[in-house]
Amino acid sequence: MSLLVEMKRRKVLRATFVYGVVSWLVLQINDVVGPILDLPAWVAKLVFFLLLGGLPVMLVLAWQFDLTSLGIYREKPWQQNGGDAASGEDKRVLSRAVKCIACLWVVFLGIGLSVGAAAVIHLHEARMIEHQFDLMAQEIAHEIGHRLKSDKEALHTLGVLFMGNRKPGLDTFRQLSEKILAEHDEIKAIEWVPLVTAEERAAFVAKMKKIYPGFAIKAFDTNGAEIVPEQREIYFPVAYTVPKVGNEEAIGFDLLSNPDRAAALNDAIVSGTVLQTKAIKLVQSGATGFLMFNPMFRDDEVPVSRAARVESLRGFTLGVIDARTLVASAVAACPGAAEFVGEIVVHEGEAVSNNPILRIDTSNGSDLSASTRTLAIADGGLGLSALIELRPTRALIVKQFSFEHYVVGGVGVLLSIVCAMAMNAISASRPMPKKTSDLGESANEGVEENKSDPVAGRGNRPGVVDLIEERDWRTSSWRTS
Repeated sequence: MSLLVEMKRRKVLRATFVYGVVSWLVLQINDVVGPILDLPAWVAKLVFFLLLGGLPVMLVLAWQFDLTSLGIYREKPWQQNGGDAASGEDKRVLSRAVKCIACLWVVFLGIGLSVGAAAVIHLHEARMIEHQFDLMAQEIAHEIGHRLKSDKEALHTLGVLFMGNRKPGLDTFRQLSEKILAEHDEIKAIEWVPLVTAEERAAFVAKMKKIYPGFAIKAFDTNGAEIVPEQREIYFPVAYTVPKVGNEEAIGFDLLSNPDRAAALNDAIVSGTVLQTKAIKLVQSGATGFLMFNPMFRDDEVPVSRAARVESLRGFTLGVIDARTLVASAVAACPGAAEFVGEIVVHEGEAVSNNPILRIDTSNGSDLSASTRTLAIADGGLGLSALIELRPTRALIVKQFSFEHYVVGGVGVLLSIVCAMAMNAISASRPMPKKTSDLGESANEGVEENKSDPVAGRGNRPGVVDLIEERDWRTSSWRTS
C-alpha cells in the first residue's frame, strides 16, 4: 500500500490542511491585533516559530492516533489482505521502553528546533545590529562631507570683499568672518593670506606692523617649531586672522615654508578650486586639523591656464578646521550616533591605518566589541577623503539585542516537554475498536450487565448510547438495532 493512501486512511493530510488553515488564521490575527496592542516585533516571530515547531509534532500525533467520539485511539496498521491486524493485549499498550524512547525523541527534537530557532533569531539580530552601525557610520561620514562642503561655500562668500580688486581692511574682513564662525563650529579661524613678492616684502611688513605690532614673516617646520624663513621670490604670509585670540602664532606665518601647506597651496593654484590639506598639526592649538584654501584671482575670474592663474593670483582666504570638533559636530547631528558608546576613529584616505588622524573614545574604559566594526568614507569634494571607523562596546552590543531568542528557546523547550508528557498519556490509550464486532460485543456486554444488574446497567448507559442507537429504554431490557 502506498504511503499516500496510508496517510489518507490515517487522516494525516486532512490534519495537515486543518493545521495550516488554523496557523494562517493565527498569523493573520496576530498581524491585525499586534499594532492595536503595540506588541513588539518579536511576538510575531515567536508565534511563527511555535507554529513551525508544532508541525512535526502534529504529523506524528496524526499518524499514530485518531480522535473520535469514543475518545483517542491508536491507529492500527493495514493488513495486506485488506483487514486490520489482530492484536492481543500485549500489542495494545506500548512497552515502557518504546514509550520512553518516543518521549525522549519528541523532547530532543523540540529542544533542537527551539535552539535552532533561537540561533536563527540571534544571527538575524546580529546582522540587523551590524547593519544599524553601518548606517550610523554612513550618516556620520555623510554629515562630515556635508559640513566640509558647507565650509567651502562659506569661504566663497568672502570673495565679495575682494571684488573689483579691492583690498579689504581688517575690520571689514572681521565682520564677515565672525558671522561665518558663528555658523560653523568646526572652523576655528579664518585668515587672509596674500601673495607677497620679494620686492613688496619690506613695505608689506611695515604696513602690517601698524595693525599687529611686532609683525614679521616667520616660518615653521612640520613639527611646529619655528625656523628662519628662507629668502624666496614670493611669500604667502598670514595677514589677517579672525579671531586673533588663540591664533597669535599664525600671524605672519609663511605657508610656503611648510611642505604640507605648500603642497595644498600649489594644488589649489593649479586647480583653481578650493582644496584642503592633509591632516596637520595646527599652529594655533597643536591639535589635529585641516586648512582649506580658497584661491582669489584678479578681475574676479579664474583664468583658464595654469600660467595665467599663477600670474593673476592675489592670495587665499583660508579656513582653519579642527578635526575633533568636525567629527563631534557630525556625530551630534546624527540622531542615532548621539547615543553611541565606543570608539570613533578617523583614518586618512580610504584604508585603515596604524596612525589614524583622530580617535574619539566614549567607552569610558569598557571593552570594545571584537566582531562588530563598521567603516564608511567621508568625502567633502575637496581632493581628500577620510575613512570613518566605529567600534562599539560589548555592553552596547548586548543592549541592542532583544530577549526574543531566549523566549523562543525557553517556550520551545517547555512545549517539547509538554508534548512528551501528552504523548506518554495518549500512548496508554486503547486501540481503535472494530466497527462491527467490537461494537457488537460492547453492546451485548451492556445488555447482559443490564439484565443481571439494572442499576449497574443504568450506570453504563451513557457508554452504550455512544456506541449504538437507542430505540427504547427500560430498566428491565434493552432493544437495540
